[in-house]
Amino acid sequence: MTDVTTESLREALRPRGPVQFAMREHRAGGIITFSVTGELDLLTAPQLVAHVDRLLRVEPADVVLDLGETQFIDSAGLAILLNLQRRLERRKHRLRVLCDDGPVRRVIEMARLEETLGVVPSSS
Repeated sequence: MTDVTTESLREALRPRGPVQFAMREHRAGGIITFSVTGELDLLTAPQLVAHVDRLLRVEPADVVLDLGETQFIDSAGLAILLNLQRRLERRKHRLRVLCDDGPVRRVIEMARLEETLGVVPSSS
């Protein structure tokens, strides 16, 4: 029986190579859509939070987070999504997460957060 360390588990789960992260935003009809490409993890989640916070301070709105091009999410990424959902709810706004079947959706499902985060397929 082999001993699987946290580091080797992370290496097995995350995409190989350097950390990839890009974000696009689109505004329409009182909704801001953020599309995240690459990884949403301990290293990249703070970038997403800072950007979203800046925009919501200027113009509070409902948020759609499109994770269709996101290949990896860890507990830090999930925590960011939960915090964003709670902040928006307090301000009477909504978070909707677009995420198709795949590794990111499986992590969200394993954490039992689909309903809490309002996860729907990208085609909805």
